[in-house]
Amino acid sequence: MVLYIIIAALIAAGVYAFINLVNRRWDAVIRAREDYDEDVDGKQTKAEKAAFEARKAEEAKLTRMPFGDVYKERPKRFIAVIVWGIILTAFTVWYFWNHGAHISKLIENPAFPGSGEMIHEGQAGIPVGIVFILILFAIYTLEALIDLDTMEIPPQLNIGIFVLGLISIPLWQHVTIKERIIGMLCLTVPMILLEFIIPGAFGGGDRRMLYGSGLLLGWKITVAGFFIGAIIQATIAVFFLVTKKKDWKSHMPFGPMLCLGIMISTMFGTQLIDWYIGVLKASMGR
Repeated sequence: MVLYIIIAALIAAGVYAFINLVNRRWDAVIRAREDYDEDVDGKQTKAEKAAFEARKAEEAKLTRMPFGDVYKERPKRFIAVIVWGIILTAFTVWYFWNHGAHISKLIENPAFPGSGEMIHEGQAGIPVGIVFILILFAIYTLEALIDLDTMEIPPQLNIGIFVLGLISIPLWQHVTIKERIIGMLCLTVPMILLEFIIPGAFGGGDRRMLYGSGLLLGWKITVAGFFIGAIIQATIAVFFLVTKKKDWKSHMPFGPMLCLGIMISTMFGTQLIDWYIGVLKASMGR
């Protein structure tokens, strides 16, 4: 197992270096759009707005920004993303290898003879289920970075999560069709309805992310991830308010904390939901 963790970490270093490149280029694509406005709080002066519009032409030239220039522009963040990817990948492989038998294997399927067998150390490679999770976490990381930079989540990334969900249906039979359908709708429908009451309460990217995540992971992990992300977001918001770095009118992207919440929930969310349901049943005398 240790060898596979080392190999996975080395691959992650390259993958997350590439994520830095994709992140910066995608930022440029979004910022160069004619309809893009970074002044979500409505606090920019006319001079600042004019400067931003002038920068759009410069951003349009950076949609093919060279790899080396991305590092030179923000070296600390570049390295931080790679370190994050290495630690996240190593921990994910270790955790699911030891504690996630339901997700680190392929359920027996007639199309994949012997697919129900766990792939242990000494056999051929990292379980396919773990690879799925690593791909998902890489997408979440990219979504979080882009949302932090632009307050937008590209729909193409959420389509990628949805496709992973479709692929997983015949492979991850521990997540039932019913759980997937509930996962797709239990949060997105209330969020859409809330939009009629509080316009702009949630971004379309957040909803689409939850829709795809629900299909892939089921309702327990998705719901737990949403609330974990909301708690983290609220904690950060209170800190900014207390330190007066932001005020009540300031906008904060929810996507990064939502991504982090679902990552945490992917490992611990099912246990949290089962524990909470158990507490409710006990309190009701069942």
